[in-house]
Amino acid sequence: MKFSTYDIFSDQNYANDDEHATVINCLVHLLSTDKIDIRGFEMWFKNGHVGGDIAWGISDWDEYMAEDHNIHEKFDGYLFYIDADEHGDLSRGEDQKILTKEEIKPFIKSIIEHYLKIDIQNNTGVWNLIWLSKDFGFY
Repeated sequence: MKFSTYDIFSDQNYANDDEHATVINCLVHLLSTDKIDIRGFEMWFKNGHVGGDIAWGISDWDEYMAEDHNIHEKFDGYLFYIDADEHGDLSRGEDQKILTKEEIKPFIKSIIEHYLKIDIQNNTGVWNLIWLSKDFGFY
């Protein structure tokens, strides 16, 4: 069965919603068609941030937010961002979305539910994501 990692979010109201496109685009960097990047989720949950080579990431508040992302007020939650180098529209600048942990939970739930359906051989990492998400309050 062939699918796109974006399909994981297709049953949700936010699947094709521009408001949540940045969140979904960041999350799919942590997924493949047959496996979850547990190390990436672990870095995010334990250290407060994870990101990629070009310019995407998920980060909690730190002292560099103003300098790195032009966010001057402290926030409760996580910044999902995709730089212009990643999305390709230099005139638009960085795409950003801040969500609280409660707002992130439905996204994690969608990921878990999808991989539980395809985890025939118990090798997608979904059980590790469940335990990790519960430990850090994302599920």
